[in-house]
Amino acid sequence: MTEIDLSAKRRKLLLKWGVIGTGWIALYLLGFIYLIDKRPFVEWALIKSGPQETKAEAQLIKMPDGQVFLMGAGDAAGSLLPYLKKQKIKDIDKLILASSQPYFTSGLKEMLGVGVRIKEVLVPSNSLKSKGWTEIEAQLKNKGLVLSPINLSQPLFQKDSTRLEAIASDGDSLALRLVHGKNSLVVGLGDPSLIGLQIAKLNCQSLKTDLLINYTESKNNEPYLNWVGCLKPERDLSIEKGTFKILLKGDSFKLKRR
Repeated sequence: MTEIDLSAKRRKLLLKWGVIGTGWIALYLLGFIYLIDKRPFVEWALIKSGPQETKAEAQLIKMPDGQVFLMGAGDAAGSLLPYLKKQKIKDIDKLILASSQPYFTSGLKEMLGVGVRIKEVLVPSNSLKSKGWTEIEAQLKNKGLVLSPINLSQPLFQKDSTRLEAIASDGDSLALRLVHGKNSLVVGLGDPSLIGLQIAKLNCQSLKTDLLINYTESKNNEPYLNWVGCLKPERDLSIEKGTFKILLKGDSFKLKRR
């Protein structure tokens, strides 16, 4: 066999093993990506009445263990029920209401009417004294439900590295904090401008967050500025328009448009 033949044979052999090696590396990387994607994650959706809206009517959380939380039940534009149907959600483990005002509860009656099963309804303990809950309590009574109090000292959800807790409440407003791995998200329900000052009085260092969602439409008032200054969010989602999802994967987050 000539030297030219040997060189050609070596080239073919190198090419063959190069292809095989590249294939194994590709499979390894695909497997690694698959495992990363299978990490437990929290899905947080902001349901809004239109593509240009910044104020959410309701927010939906899917926990890593499959539990579903709905925060607020506003449906003035008829967007909540279609969204739940599209997501094939028929059971809600916890419905969290901060205010009895129609803007935040208008979708509740229809949800109960079409058979969406709600297991528990939670309201800030200091808000239960308000007379506005009478009509809502009547709707819930027909389904065997009652309003249960939210206490700031008790987590609403805690499992492994995921924790959801109420950190401040004032009348018809509530602030919640979600920690999932290294991710943290703070959200306001009702009229958070009322609790902005209250949060600012807390230990700001411990409340520093990656993401902030605030219901208030006024971005220049003092409570809101105090709130943002305290939390120092990496991203303020309060100004994002339209319905979107946030995927929290422990050490990163991803925003998905509708």
